[in-house]
Amino acid sequence: MQFITLPDLGYLYQRFDYDPASGELRWKAKQGCDRETNRWNAKHAGKIAGSINILGHRTVHLDSVQYYAHRIIWYMMTGNSPPEEIDHKNGKYADNRWENLRLANRSQQRHNIGKRRNNTSGYIGVSWSHDHQKWFAQIVIEGRRVKRGYFDTPEEAAEIYRRIAQARHGEFIHPSLL
Repeated sequence: MQFITLPDLGYLYQRFDYDPASGELRWKAKQGCDRETNRWNAKHAGKIAGSINILGHRTVHLDSVQYYAHRIIWYMMTGNSPPEEIDHKNGKYADNRWENLRLANRSQQRHNIGKRRNNTSGYIGVSWSHDHQKWFAQIVIEGRRVKRGYFDTPEEAAEIYRRIAQARHGEFIHPSLL
């Protein structure tokens, strides 16, 4: 989903309540007493807005436009239009607690990604070398994949990856590496 300009901040405050401690963005009741408004309020008012998409982000449909909930939250909390990248510190994209959101550039955000679904080693940054018949650690440094040694066990390779990632990427490494 591309980043779409958010509605006016005042309008967002009319439509949503946000609890920074729980991360919940909830629908507010619409004003009015017509049948359609009453039906909408009965179904949505006070309930958590949106749903979780296939990537794990909470998305919200507002006036027939889909938005990421964390972008709405950023705007509501800061009063500033959100930048392109907002990182979820713990790597859980549906966790929109205020303490879990932070600014990040694209590179920083990519370092906070967990294991891929097709991971066979069980560790981030660790793969099997069929040529060497050993495990190796591989990390992206300045846009290039760099191999860092060959090891008998995936645990040894994982420890090397963790050390390099922590030194290179600091607070933006995936929480499982801390």
